[in-house]
Amino acid sequence: MSDIHTIIFDLSEVLIAGLFGIEVSLAQWLGIPSNTVLPAFDGDLLEELCCARLTEDEYLERIISRQAWRISPEDLKPIIRSNFHRHVPGMQAILDRLKPRYDLVLLSDHALEWMTYVHTVHSFFDKFEALFFSYELGQTKSDPTTFALVLDALGREAQQCLFVDDSERNVALAGSAGLPGIRFVGVDRFAGQLRQRGVEL
Repeated sequence: MSDIHTIIFDLSEVLIAGLFGIEVSLAQWLGIPSNTVLPAFDGDLLEELCCARLTEDEYLERIISRQAWRISPEDLKPIIRSNFHRHVPGMQAILDRLKPRYDLVLLSDHALEWMTYVHTVHSFFDKFEALFFSYELGQTKSDPTTFALVLDALGREAQQCLFVDDSERNVALAGSAGLPGIRFVGVDRFAGQLRQRGVEL
């Protein structure tokens, strides 16, 4: 019998699309190779955005300036937002099956402006007992103390929880805080990984 009571989910690329996918339309707009797009959005600027130390406008303006792209922040915003509409196939059904048996929690590195928009297009947030966002915490999952903060807020021991994230690095950092994790690579494999941990579906 599993001791897991709480499952802590990442949001982007686990439940809905994040930035992955914008490279297709943005590369067409700019006339550049698609593999050069996403690296421009990552790194120090994204960390600052997700910790609310930069606004979305400041973040986009600095990316555009660094890359010398011919696009305005106002043209870039709809491209990003349209990506957030996409669900990760099969995950809504998984949440529905887990909800009666487990406390579900969301822990996401995200921007305030983006999450404000995401809340207007997705209705699954009421499935979660608690929501934790980096822009409220002032730190991301790259800081291992983030996991201790969340566990303390939940009043749970690490071994009572299971962390789910598409980032291998985040799963490893959670593990360093004693929080067992699963790296999400797709819904079919995920169902099997849950069952291996004794989680009932």
